[in-house]
Amino acid sequence: MSDAFTEFLSRLRPSPGQIEQISKRRTRLNELIQRNWKPAKIIPIGSHARGTAILPLRDVDQMVVLNRPGSEEPAVDELLRELLTQLRREYPEVSARVQNRSVGLHFVDFGLDVVPALERRQGGFRIPDAEARRWIYTDPIKHEELAKEKNRLTDGMAVDLVKTLKVWNGNRSVGLKSFHLEVMALRAIGQKPTSFAQGLRDVLLAVAGTVGSPCGDPGLSGGRLDLYLDEPRRRAVAGHCKSAADEMGLAIREDAGGRSSHAVARVRTLIGSPF
Repeated sequence: MSDAFTEFLSRLRPSPGQIEQISKRRTRLNELIQRNWKPAKIIPIGSHARGTAILPLRDVDQMVVLNRPGSEEPAVDELLRELLTQLRREYPEVSARVQNRSVGLHFVDFGLDVVPALERRQGGFRIPDAEARRWIYTDPIKHEELAKEKNRLTDGMAVDLVKTLKVWNGNRSVGLKSFHLEVMALRAIGQKPTSFAQGLRDVLLAVAGTVGSPCGDPGLSGGRLDLYLDEPRRRAVAGHCKSAADEMGLAIREDAGGRSSHAVARVRTLIGSPF
């Protein structure tokens, strides 16, 4: 069964051509931003930067830290419109629009999301929230540090477990938001499991037990990632996770008993394409 997981995980990684395309688009965008905005820094953020993105790739995020003195906060609407205007001027062939916390460039294959930000003296960043028409706190660097630390503890297994859970969550309509699932999974991982299959079962059981509880932002913003779930949905998600963990347990026993083809078929039914 381990070979089947290895092959499956290889299908979730961007191809060399996609990696090259991401690099080229980032470089062009960064040159434009540097020329027109002269930011303090540009930071890759989001699931692609954390290594937890899955295919098909939808977007790649860049946080543009503005070079603004003191505590000056430009109006959210004006800043996003200004950024949109400049991006449309530079990318006339690409669809661009203001999103809640970014301006998105929507290419045919995947998009670039440009997130303007202001650095806080206390640490972290403020980013625009167009719906609330105000600046909110975030710290994507701490998000990335969590993924890196858990990956270090598991010899690189943690982010692959997260990606597998994201595929399962999407294919089986479990109903969890991607980042919420990622944070619950990473917090549940303590050390390298005896096998990838055992690790997947353990994390599913852990998420089943924690989805009913508040889930704070690892960036220490004080916000919660779970507020979109009401109690019936929490119970339903916990049931999905428990059933999936039970299926993984059966697959592990089948594999140990020499029935590897049955185990692989069971996991394929559980996770779905592209397993």
